[in-house]
Amino acid sequence: MATFTEHHGRPFDIPPRENRQRSNSADTSRKCGNGAQGDPKLRQQANAYSRDDKQPVLLHWLGNEPPAPPPMAVEGILPQTGIAILAGQFGTGKTFVAVNLAISLITGIPFMGAKVLRKGGVLWFAAEGRNEIDARAKAAFDAIEAGVPYSERPFAYQERDVPCLKEATAFAKLASHAKEAAEIIQERFGTELALIVIDTLSASAGFVDENAAGETQGVLNTLRRLAEHTGAIVLVIDHFGKLIETGVRGSSAKMAAADTIISLIFGSRAITGKITDRSASIYKLRCGRSGDTFPFHLRQVPIGDTGASTCVVDWELPVSSVSERPPGYAGVAVEV
Repeated sequence: MATFTEHHGRPFDIPPRENRQRSNSADTSRKCGNGAQGDPKLRQQANAYSRDDKQPVLLHWLGNEPPAPPPMAVEGILPQTGIAILAGQFGTGKTFVAVNLAISLITGIPFMGAKVLRKGGVLWFAAEGRNEIDARAKAAFDAIEAGVPYSERPFAYQERDVPCLKEATAFAKLASHAKEAAEIIQERFGTELALIVIDTLSASAGFVDENAAGETQGVLNTLRRLAEHTGAIVLVIDHFGKLIETGVRGSSAKMAAADTIISLIFGSRAITGKITDRSASIYKLRCGRSGDTFPFHLRQVPIGDTGASTCVVDWELPVSSVSERPPGYAGVAVEV
């Protein structure tokens, strides 16, 4: 009989492997049945597991050194990898805030007043509003640091042939685009791909029934796989339902799968469409504090000499933090 010494030095017995294999086989027989009984596929899979059980299972024991907390891209707000959802009703400024986040990760300018811990490039899948992302990104860069050539910014977007997230080939297509972007970002800008934006989920997913948990979970599994494959954070722009209290529209699988949810809310909406008191709230954050709220304004700016205009985000910052912000930071000082 072999022994294993745990963290506190007390040995406990481990049955010989041949006994464990027999035990597995016996357990398999009980669960799957013998002969014509039980599911043949399950029995075949279980027997294969018994035959292939030659490597020890990697277990972590309480009392040993705990695993490190997940690294963050934006302190207290956004992890380096995983799924983040940015959601709000129409008119709350979802795309403008997402662009603001992208600019922060590229330049290192604080996002929502929080420190950027991982800088990198951005890949944006523009399934919705594809004709506007170019102007919005350029305006946001100009609001922070005008005069820098846009070609010196690691920001790429795909406006055509955005993969449908429900398709069986979705991951392969997304991973291929991400690989191309990551290689160019590394070669031309000497940095990593840090952010992948899906704009928007409803336009990209091709849901038949957005309330169906199985259908929604399949799409989120694809995005989770993409995040793990690239090491980037995948930001999904999504919508709230008619009632803000119910959270993100559609299946609750969305909110369950997300590592971070940033909700955009407002005070009132006039019959003219004017919205007051916009703010962003940390609705959910794994391994972190939720509930913090960050007011912001949308400031209208011209698009070159075209006569058209777009908006950029100005965060309201406490007066005490104004001296800490870097030059060119787009924020509004307010008394607290």
